[in-house]
Amino acid sequence: MARKYRKRHMEQDPDIHERWMVSYADFITLLFAFFVVMYAISISKEGTLSVVSDSIERAFTPQDRSKATSEADATSSTGNAPSLIDLNGGEGVLDGHESPSPPVPEISESMAKLQELATQGVMKPVVDEVEKALESLIEEGGVNISSDDLWVQIDIESNLLFESGLAQLNNNVTSTMRSLARVLEQFPHNIQVEGYTDNIPIQNEIYPSNWELSAARSASVVHLFAQNGVDPRRMSAVGFGEFRPVAGNDTPQGRAKNRRVVIVVLADQQAGRLIDLQQQLQLND
Repeated sequence: MARKYRKRHMEQDPDIHERWMVSYADFITLLFAFFVVMYAISISKEGTLSVVSDSIERAFTPQDRSKATSEADATSSTGNAPSLIDLNGGEGVLDGHESPSPPVPEISESMAKLQELATQGVMKPVVDEVEKALESLIEEGGVNISSDDLWVQIDIESNLLFESGLAQLNNNVTSTMRSLARVLEQFPHNIQVEGYTDNIPIQNEIYPSNWELSAARSASVVHLFAQNGVDPRRMSAVGFGEFRPVAGNDTPQGRAKNRRVVIVVLADQQAGRLIDLQQQLQLND
């Protein structure tokens, strides 16, 4: 009887049926707090963007420091000064309605140095000497030398340098590559060696993927250059694997072109960034 009475008493207790309201009220409170926080963040972002825009404008505008300070105060009070990029969708300096100020000094100095090197023709002797050193490989085919005022690029198909799936240079090309190293040792330019493969997965216990194979091949070339007089501090080895093809991988001819080692001789360290930008633009096209 006592158990039945306790059970009946619990079924009739109104507090038990209304406990869901506590959880519901907590949920509504948290939801309200969430929207308040989101609103606060949106306001802070808008203010931050305004501050950043004004700071960029003042940094890129050549003017007296005291004048800049007074204009900044006026801007904060009136909000009518033109911005570099109009956050409200209007027309700013970058839209061509005001002449942009000179670039940042570091960038300007780098570009001026590159322009000076380009006019000096510093890469022309490199091209001439490289062609002489690689004459035997050029006659066989599979070697392409291209040049610019700021760099020389040597593309060598991997089958001329390595056996399939290996990263050790063939004996019949080591003498030619040593000659190339002696040529590059004469010049002070930085050298970047890049390895590339086709998209066929490698089946090899030594290299788990094409990335390792391409990096190992570029490293082999760098080691040979270092052993033959080229300063290691001027060189770098990069492996791109299969991810930057120059031809389609759906034909044997295309895959052969993609399996390559590229040696880039740079007139200046900044010239490498221009090459990267050019390659990115070509990939995007």
